[in-house]
Amino acid sequence: MAEGKAALFIGRRKPAGSARQKQTALFIGRFQPLHKGHLFALKYIAARFSRVIVVIGSAQEKRTEKNPFSAQERKRMMRAMLVKEKLSDRCRVFLLQDIPNDYEWVSYLDAHVPSYDVCFSNNALVLRLMRRSGKKVMRVPLLARRKYRGATVRERMRKGKEWKSRVPESVAKSLAKMRAEEMAGRL
Repeated sequence: MAEGKAALFIGRRKPAGSARQKQTALFIGRFQPLHKGHLFALKYIAARFSRVIVVIGSAQEKRTEKNPFSAQERKRMMRAMLVKEKLSDRCRVFLLQDIPNDYEWVSYLDAHVPSYDVCFSNNALVLRLMRRSGKKVMRVPLLARRKYRGATVRERMRKGKEWKSRVPESVAKSLAKMRAEEMAGRL
């Protein structure tokens, strides 16, 4: 009888859910800074995929109005948030510099990160380039887009307005620690 039961499973697909557990998603952004909208998106992705590759793009950019934080600062923010949210064991963080050729961008990305099954983004250019390369893409639902938007958070920071409620607490603490380290280095 045990042999008969074993035979029932030959040729059957794996139980539902196991395929999902093996899938890897890619989530790319500049994270200038990492805000609650990014956290919402990451939780959405992590609820659907067992592994997430987080790519911090424009890694060469820093200290500009649009890109005030260095790649290493953004990586520290991301890691602090991943630890706090208990996602660090499922997410790997990579830095990616920009290249001037859109036609080579996906190949360049793929050469710098592990393989993935789907790319999550809301950036029109990223979506277009990935689709053109035959990649599966999905949009991430947006959380209060007007409030949780990098440009809005950066503007509030520049103008000295309240911004900490728009980023995860771990990011605010990470930024404060980096600022203190920067100040201590100047003395």
